[in-house]
Amino acid sequence: MIIVSKKIQNYSKYLVNHEPITIKVLKTLSENNKLPIRVYGMLGSSYSKLLKEHFKHGHYKSDHYNIRSVKAFIDGALGSRGAALLTPYYDDKNNCGLILISLDEFKSLAKLCIDSNFQLCTHAIGDKGNRMVLDVYSDITKNTNNHSRGIHIITCEGTPLILHIQDNQQKHFLSEVKEFYKAFVH
Repeated sequence: MIIVSKKIQNYSKYLVNHEPITIKVLKTLSENNKLPIRVYGMLGSSYSKLLKEHFKHGHYKSDHYNIRSVKAFIDGALGSRGAALLTPYYDDKNNCGLILISLDEFKSLAKLCIDSNFQLCTHAIGDKGNRMVLDVYSDITKNTNNHSRGIHIITCEGTPLILHIQDNQQKHFLSEVKEFYKAFVH
């Protein structure tokens, strides 16, 4: 591992933990002081049992491993024609992309995250996916005082609704811009 061999002690990029075993391994390493870097973990939204456990017990925090957020995927990428669009791709007239989580499931997840004091970090690429996220975020935050800290879109690349691009997403953004022009600019 380059990070360990160079004696880098703080690497604070986020890590999406899609599998519960990954969380178990990282917790064990951290608890035994064998995790050589700092990791900010995100719970994968598709693991309901894992979410329930963490929502019940709250954030996980150790010197090198923290979990206080959930990562949801609304749609796919532009290049694979999986980003959810309001209109079909110009070169694939029967394809508007994919929605990977239902509107009701996403609303429920957003409410659970806010109620449990977990951040909800959402991947949304296409304009339809971003619209869905923004509508849910708007609706969920109307009746809460937590609207400034609990939810955000961390990936919304290559759409007309570009709101925020994290530093670590810039390399993906550049490749997505090319696909954006293919999909939207004729």
